[in-house]
Amino acid sequence: MTIKTWLIGVLSFIALGAGIVVASECIQDGKNGLRDCKAGCKDTFLTTKDVCNNRDPNCMRLCRADRAGCRADTGIDEDLATCQADLVAAKGICRDPNNGLSGTALDHCIDQAQIVAFQCRDAAREKWRSALLVCRKNFRVCARACPPADPNTDPNDPNLVPPDVCRTQAKVDFKTCNGNCREDFQVIKDACLNRDHACVETCRAQRDTCADPIRSALYAQVLQINMDRDDDITTCHQLYPNNPTDLDLCIDDAQLSAFEKRDQAQEDANTQLQPCRDTFMSCAQGCPPASP
Repeated sequence: MTIKTWLIGVLSFIALGAGIVVASECIQDGKNGLRDCKAGCKDTFLTTKDVCNNRDPNCMRLCRADRAGCRADTGIDEDLATCQADLVAAKGICRDPNNGLSGTALDHCIDQAQIVAFQCRDAAREKWRSALLVCRKNFRVCARACPPADPNTDPNDPNLVPPDVCRTQAKVDFKTCNGNCREDFQVIKDACLNRDHACVETCRAQRDTCADPIRSALYAQVLQINMDRDDDITTCHQLYPNNPTDLDLCIDDAQLSAFEKRDQAQEDANTQLQPCRDTFMSCAQGCPPASP
């Protein structure tokens, strides 16, 4: 069932008054549909990109499946899952009322838990880096061995769309597809909450106008942080070209420092975005019921 088909069913269900759909369950169904819709967009994008590169999509699909299996066999996903579980547990301890943490103390506790989780993820990636490189190498070998998508394609045909132009258009179409999925989900969500979609869309537009400058500033700040990190890592290589242990420590420090700065930038942006969210909530709650 496509997300649009599901949407028609939901709207008909509400319009006919066949029963009461619990809003949270209704929205969760919509989220499931959103996930499936985006998965379809990605599959279409990958197939189109394969055709752009004149590689058989079915063969490439098998190569990607082999790469995914290779990654699964490394154990990195289990390690990353453990890092995430430990982070959730640590945050739970921070927020436990029995510990009496609030305000700055609570924020500091959560920040420390996030730092430990970052170090855990970094350690997992370093642990499995060599194995993952093998997975990527095997994928490239597999991909290069795939037959052409169209054996009759003449690379000298003047009417043939260049691969880079084809890939660029595929990316644009992928972004549009994801945007359509998101819009469909918002229609579903508004229907689940029995709010007029056009009205809520106006509220969303106002929220975006409020939030866009803040998000743009955050993006620029994160970009600069990442550039500074890369410069620091380059310096590490210059300082410790023959000392792997100190080189790893230097790089780890640069990565951790960048993580802390990005995290703080995100927290600052979230504080600035809160008025935009509050205004949106007030606006959306004032919207009339959805039209039958």
